[in-house]
Formats: sequence, C-alpha cells, structure tokens
Amino acid sequence: MTTMKRLNFFPYYEELLGSRAKTTTLRLHPPGIEPGEEVMLTVGWDEPGAAELHTARVESVFTRRLGDLTDEDLAGESPDCLTSASALYVLSCIYRQILSEERIVWVVKFSHL
Repeated sequence: MTTMKRLNFFPYYEELLGSRAKTTTLRLHPPGIEPGEEVMLTVGWDEPGAAELHTARVESVFTRRLGDLTDEDLAGESPDCLTSASALYVLSCIYRQILSEERIVWVVKFSHL
C-alpha cells in the first residue's frame, strides 16, 4: 500500500485552506511532488503530528528567485504574501533564517479536491 504524499502547512493557514482560498505555497526546499499528483493537505507545527484536511491535486511546481516572484506566481498565496518583498519577509519568519532576493524557492500550485 502506497502512502499519499503530504503537503503540510502551519496552523495559521488552516482557515485559508479550509475555505479553499489558498492554492499556492512557497517552499525553500524541493517539495518532492510532481504536477498531476494527489496529495493530502495537512496542518500542524510539525508534519508527524499534523492533522489531515483534504486532498489536493498538484497543478505545477517550478523554481523562481524570491526577488523575481510575479503577481501570477503569488496568486493563491496567503494575504501576507502578495508581493515578492512580503514573501521574502514571511518565508524568513517561517523558516527562521535571513533570506535574500537571490534565494531560489519552489512555487507549488494546487487545486483542492
């Protein structure tokens, strides 16, 4: 039996995911998922203890410099990540490290099932 891959989010994104408003996520590391895959969206401070929400289909996965993120790249992200500058700040807080505009991030677009 194959276990469904998971895409975990911190608890403060639960409302946006539950309402299906969040359809984009930015990651500092390769997410290990491919377009077309179905994944389980989870919410928790750490993945092992995360609660399952519902499934989603990965629509696209691509890399971009933080400083080059476009409005289209950020469409479907949370309201605190509407510009490349705000995304840089938010990701610095989430990952607890100082990031620069040169940092490569993975943009994951998904649709809720």
